[in-house]
Amino acid sequence: MGLLRKAVRRATPRPVKQVKRAVTHPVRTTVRAATPRPIRQAQRTVFNVTHPVNTLENAIVRSVIPAPRTGTRPKSGGGRSAPRPKSTPNRRASSAPASASAGARGARQPQPTPKRRASTAPAPSSSANSRSAAFERAATAERIQDREASLFAQHVGESPGPATFPVPPLRIPAPWGFRREKASRISLSVFEAELAPFGDPPAAPTKAAPDVVATAESLYAQAVAEVPRFRFARRRRLRELAVTEAHDLVRRETQRLAEERERQQVDLDRKDRLRQALRTSLEQMVAKWLVEQRAIAEADHTRAAARAEVWSRRLRANDPTTLREALGPDILGAHVRVGAVVDGIVELVVHFAELERLISAHEPAVTSNGRLTVKKRPVTRRNELYAAAVASELLRLSRLSFARAGHHRRPLPRSAAR
Repeated sequence: MGLLRKAVRRATPRPVKQVKRAVTHPVRTTVRAATPRPIRQAQRTVFNVTHPVNTLENAIVRSVIPAPRTGTRPKSGGGRSAPRPKSTPNRRASSAPASASAGARGARQPQPTPKRRASTAPAPSSSANSRSAAFERAATAERIQDREASLFAQHVGESPGPATFPVPPLRIPAPWGFRREKASRISLSVFEAELAPFGDPPAAPTKAAPDVVATAESLYAQAVAEVPRFRFARRRRLRELAVTEAHDLVRRETQRLAEERERQQVDLDRKDRLRQALRTSLEQMVAKWLVEQRAIAEADHTRAAARAEVWSRRLRANDPTTLREALGPDILGAHVRVGAVVDGIVELVVHFAELERLISAHEPAVTSNGRLTVKKRPVTRRNELYAAAVASELLRLSRLSFARAGHHRRPLPRSAAR
């Protein structure tokens, strides 16, 4: 059975065996490919020595079944290449001497063996370089697409509203800073900090009276310290006296605490009345300050509205200075300058970038595999795209000019590209 399996393996072409080994045993194939050839040869030699029966079977199979032809030189059982026979003639040597060729006229002359051309297959590193170059071309194409998409769509978008003179809204400052400053000046903050622990309105805390039982036990312990234990009547009398004295002490302490709390409450009420008076005074000062600030803010707002109305009338009257303010560089761009303004006609001087800086010399393209790449752009195409970019910018400027100062009779600006 082993000879039959080995015979089948011997007759199978080597590419088929390689594919089957890679599919069936991928890990073993990977380890074998990573193992150096000398180590594999040493392992094979040790296996042949330790398994003589297997070596004999392999010899029988090789003698009976020849190795299949796969276009490569057959290898021996040990894995080494078969030596080239020494009788192979040199391909570069001449096939006949010069005298023999001269004596045989009319005979067919032997042709020299053509030289082998050097292999032109790219090195492994060249394929990686070609992939990176393809990625760079695709990235360049995407950048060109994004830049030109924004370059040719400058005139698309929402138009701003008409030019107006900035009028700040009516703003009245908050009174918190003024309130804090006045409260510190009239010492209201001092009263607030002093009365904060007692609440609002302030209330004096109630202190607990001492315990009668604990006081009686303390007095009794002090009284019987020197009385023997067998003097029961004496000790009973001392306990009665201790209880009576404890009740008297607790009553006097409770009365003292009540009087002290009453005095503290009177003082707190006095301070609270002062605090309320200061609060009322502070609120009056804050209300007066708010009235003054509102009057100041309304006056400023009225003056700003009057200036805005004057500015709008000048704009409608085609005042050159006002038109230049309405079409300033913050609206149209730093590359646009307002030229002459004559009879409501605005001349805009636009400075465009050069063709080389505005339009790329390459344009996006698609390969046969559907990948994005770049190719050289014709000069005619570059000129057309440059004209389209200029037209888009002029349309944008015209749209902005109409939106900002398009209320006069002849609002169309005359744009000159330089």
